[in-house]
Amino acid sequence: MTNTCAPGVLEYWIIDRFRRRMTVVRGGTDPVTEIVISEQETYTTPLLPGFALPLAQLLAVADAVKAAERP
Repeated sequence: MTNTCAPGVLEYWIIDRFRRRMTVVRGGTDPVTEIVISEQETYTTPLLPGFALPLAQLLAVADAVKAAERP
């Protein structure tokens, strides 16, 4: 899949809880690039200084919500 960034969008994330990964699409003035973050990685971006996203932690919350929805 080829992703693009709309004008003014520097970065967006596609979180796939089934494949247990996140794809980061970066645009801006440079060519669009994609970075795949695995479940065991923690993502940081210079666009949000000090922010860190441990993907395993986010996926665990998604799993818990799905489990709570089951009868």
